[in-house]
Amino acid sequence: GIPTIWNSDAPAYLNGIYEGELIQPLVFLYDSHLRREITAQAPHGSEIKILLSQSNPQLDYYFVKIIGADQPNEGWVPAPFVSFEKPAAL
Repeated sequence: GIPTIWNSDAPAYLNGIYEGELIQPLVFLYDSHLRREITAQAPHGSEIKILLSQSNPQLDYYFVKIIGADQPNEGWVPAPFVSFEKPAAL
C-alpha cells in the first residue's frame, strides 16, 4: 500500500504483547515493511507519535517516532505492536 499521513494526535504506545504473550520486551522499528534493517528500538509501553500509516494485504504498518528518545528514534513498526491504550507494565 501507499503510506498516508496519520491525522490524529491521540497517544499511542509500543506493545510487545501478541496474542496474550510477551514476545518483544524491546520493540523494534524498521527501515520499511520489508524489515531489512532495524532503525530504532524501545521498551514495551514506550509512548510513540504515529506519523504515517500503510495498509497492506497481509500486515499493516505505522511509521512512528519514539517520544523522548534520542535519535535514531523513527521507523516502521507492524500494526500488532502498536496500542492506542497504554499497555500494562511488565
